[in-house]
Amino acid sequence: MPSYQVINLWMKSQGRVINSTNYWNLYAGYFKDRMCQELVRLGDGTPPQDGTGVRCQCYELFKRSYPDTYQDILNIYGSLNMLTDNQTIAQCTQSFQKLYKRVGSIVSNLIPIL
Repeated sequence: MPSYQVINLWMKSQGRVINSTNYWNLYAGYFKDRMCQELVRLGDGTPPQDGTGVRCQCYELFKRSYPDTYQDILNIYGSLNMLTDNQTIAQCTQSFQKLYKRVGSIVSNLIPIL
């Protein structure tokens, strides 16, 4: 389970809801996996390397191509990517420990506020 999902579940259990979906970050993975397909959006003058400026232009063109569904496409991509992530048990344990520490630090920072 990715960190944002753990944090959202914890926030919901405490009666707080946040929308932390960062579509730019989701698109970065989408772009990496489908770089040739996405670079076609730029036309003939496509630079051969992956730069943030190139990705930004492709992202804007992607959003224009799918104005009503680009968020759904990226959400589904993120979910599928999470499900197909093949990790060993040790990697899963390490990921869980990172999330545990992160949620613990968030909780400890919220306690003085409450």
